This record gives sequence, C-alpha cells and structure tokens, in this order.
Amino acid sequence: MADAAEINTDMLAFWNGTGGNMWVEWQEHTDITLTPITDALLASAGASAGERVVDIGCGCGAVTIDLARAVGASGKIAGLDISGPMLTETERRSDAAGISTIEWIEADAATAALGEYDLLASVFSTMFFGDQVAAFSNMRASSAPGARLAMVSRARTPGWKCRWMRCFRISRRARRERSMHRACLRLPMPPMSSFP
Repeated sequence: MADAAEINTDMLAFWNGTGGNMWVEWQEHTDITLTPITDALLASAGASAGERVVDIGCGCGAVTIDLARAVGASGKIAGLDISGPMLTETERRSDAAGISTIEWIEADAATAALGEYDLLASVFSTMFFGDQVAAFSNMRASSAPGARLAMVSRARTPGWKCRWMRCFRISRRARRERSMHRACLRLPMPPMSSFP
C-alpha cells in the first residue's frame, strides 16, 4: 500500500494534469449530478451572513460560490484546492457570477496555513487526502471555537474506517430508498471540537 507522501504526490500530479482538466471539462454535468448532495450539504451547513468559511477541496467552485452568497460581503470565504486547472475555472465562474469576495488558495489541506474559520465545508475531497490525520488535524487547528464541519465523502477503500466520515455516510435505509438528499439532511454535523 502506498504511503501518505506517495498518495499526495499522485493526487497533486493527477489533479494538476489529466484529472483536473477532465473535471473542468465535465464541470457543468458534475454540478447537475451533484445538486441533490450539495443542496443537502448547504442546507445542513447553515452558513450565515458574516461567518468565516473555507471550502476544502473546492474543485471548480460551485459550493464555494453558494457559500459566498450565504455569508455575504460581511463574511469571509476561501476556496482551497491543490488543482491549478480547477482553481482557474473557479475564478472564471466566480467572476461570471459577479462574486469577488472569495479568496482562492492553491494548497494542500494537510499543510496549508489556514486562517480561523467558523465553518469548514467539503464535498467529495477529503477521501483523496494521503494523510487524513494530518489534514484533519490542520483543519481542526484552523477552527474557531464552536466551528462546524459540513462534509460529504465516501470511504477511499473497502473497509477503510474513519470516525469523521460518519457525518454524511449514507445509511442502508437511505440506499434502499435511493434518497441521498433526505439521508444527508437527517445526519448530525459533528462539532470540530470532536477532532484531535
């Protein structure tokens, strides 16, 4: 099995090459496909005016832009990703939407010097961390007292266990109902203080 450094190196190469370019090309389709999931995350996260929010692994920025609208001009919003191609697309999309308040950061969540945030959000990105403990510890260190974590993820490999992934893991009942949206809305958000 690859170690954390190898995984991070592979992810950096993939998301700054073929993977990042492909994601940009398919972004409109991806946004439509993920709408029920991102809508559930946004509703559960409850970002409000004046809050400080970071979108970890922001990709092409769809969720970041929605979070920027929620926190308004009095809030602080940052989108963090390791992919240069996707961050270029995020800037284009936020400019087209008339939103200039987002700080786009090209960095690794495990090592980036982050500011202090009230809400940390992430949609399908934490599963790519080579060292989940380092990434979540760094994210915890950037959390304001009482900060919230709103995330959607899946296990990276069968049997992979991470207690933090439970917040949006889809229940068997929800899978039977084929209703990710309703399942996400019912699951509680863990406070950031539950992280080491």
